[in-house]
Amino acid sequence: MSRIRAKTILVLSTALLSFGCVVDKERTQALRDERDAAPPALPSNPVASPVIRGTTASRVAVAVESLGTVAYDGLSVPMASPDGRFIAAQETPAPPREQRLAIEVPRASTTSMNATVSITPLTPGVGGVRPSLEVFDLQAPILLGRDTGVEGVLVESPRSDGSRWIGVAQWPTDGVGGDARVRWIVRDRNVAAHAVFADAGALLYCRRAIGEDRFEIVWQARDGERRTLAMPDASLVYPLMAPDLRHATCLAVDDDGAIALLLIDLSTGGNGSIGRVVRRFDLTSSGGMEGASQIVAASQSAVHGLSQSDALSESGPAPTEPLLGPIFFHPGMDRCAAIDVSRRTLVALAPKSVAAVDAGDGRALCSTPDGLVLWTPGPQAGRGTATRVLSEDYIPRRTANPARSFVLLAPMRRSPTDLMVFGMSPAAPQ
Repeated sequence: MSRIRAKTILVLSTALLSFGCVVDKERTQALRDERDAAPPALPSNPVASPVIRGTTASRVAVAVESLGTVAYDGLSVPMASPDGRFIAAQETPAPPREQRLAIEVPRASTTSMNATVSITPLTPGVGGVRPSLEVFDLQAPILLGRDTGVEGVLVESPRSDGSRWIGVAQWPTDGVGGDARVRWIVRDRNVAAHAVFADAGALLYCRRAIGEDRFEIVWQARDGERRTLAMPDASLVYPLMAPDLRHATCLAVDDDGAIALLLIDLSTGGNGSIGRVVRRFDLTSSGGMEGASQIVAASQSAVHGLSQSDALSESGPAPTEPLLGPIFFHPGMDRCAAIDVSRRTLVALAPKSVAAVDAGDGRALCSTPDGLVLWTPGPQAGRGTATRVLSEDYIPRRTANPARSFVLLAPMRRSPTDLMVFGMSPAAPQ
């Protein structure tokens, strides 16, 4: 606070206090005489009528199960499998900043320890060290990707020649132990990064040539067909799929570091193009690649296989509102925001939320300083109703398993590289 503003507030406060001490003795005595002469009559009708319409009382009943702990690098949010049975995490030590952002890096040292990823089963009631599957390569680091599918979790590998590959580390099918099998999807002389699964087995990822700074977005079909989207003055990074699997978003980082979010209609793709950009939302005038990574640090791409509309209802009613997503942190709003692709608009979520996932029927499960809340957007922008679900500010991950609709992650106070893991589902009716 400036000295001028502080002095002004002090002067105003002193003036108000002085004014409040002035007593009009004659007026006070007149009011007393009037009160003694005719006591006021009480109203015969109720002072206030109860408000029926527009008032609601809401609660959410959930069942929470402890799934033990998982070790991670302290930076990358672990990824849950679509069925909620496995979790993949980046192991310590954390990869260097350049590797995380996929920006130009020095050639990897053969003497340094390469980064690895672990896949761990989520089994209730299991404590201590649990068996896990390790994803590693003796020749290059393995980095945790940004999405999971039925087959496995996406991983990325910066190679010694400066290129970067994208692959799928497969979920275990016959017990846990040993090493995970990796199927490489993108393996060429470019830097490929920030991938997520698209519809029909396709992949959305970012690509740049070795030695170049600017990324373009690539859509790669299962049969290898590729389409691209590029901008002459910005890098296109961190794609996310919308729940309708027809739209996608990405962040555009211009040469001055400003960040915008682009909404892309993939159904308009053809002739080598991914599709048409139908909306642009300016998010911040600075931040660059580091800021872009923080905007989507806790984001989750569309969950494949998701069929239940309402993840917090035991009955699972038919959809009444469009699903929200993608969801990201909006630095200008200082809260998470979601894309409503049907209206091509932004939906502000719970105030101060730092992570959120779609919860069905136009609602979102949000992590806030006040705990984990179910947010129902209101008719006015930025307004809505928050119903507390749990008192802790867990980071939620959505799954396609009705019996474990969400996987929740919570930090452990005594260890910066361990997370407590919980499963959450609708509570059975009493």
